[in-house]
Amino acid sequence: MPIEYRPRSAVAIMFPLSIGIIFAVGGLLFFHIYLVVTANTTLELYKNMERRMEHRRLFKNNNWRNPFNEGFYGNFTQVLVRLDAHAVSIISPLHRFTALIVIGR
Repeated sequence: MPIEYRPRSAVAIMFPLSIGIIFAVGGLLFFHIYLVVTANTTLELYKNMERRMEHRRLFKNNNWRNPFNEGFYGNFTQVLVRLDAHAVSIISPLHRFTALIVIGR
């Protein structure tokens, strides 16, 4: 007895699956945007949380600041400039020569 294909059942399965994937990837995207804005890596985020709590415990205030944070615009430009030079060197068909030009040698 052959299995009957019903488009409604495929949609009933794929729609919740795609919504779940969208939420998972969207959450990951916003988490990485937060990391870029605050000038942290994933490991630094947890270390800085510990440092902030230690500072709050010792000095009774919440004035601890990440020393690498250059503000919203500074953090984004720092990441995008690095990404741009690296992306150009990878995407270009002459990537070996382009990398030398971007680096300035």
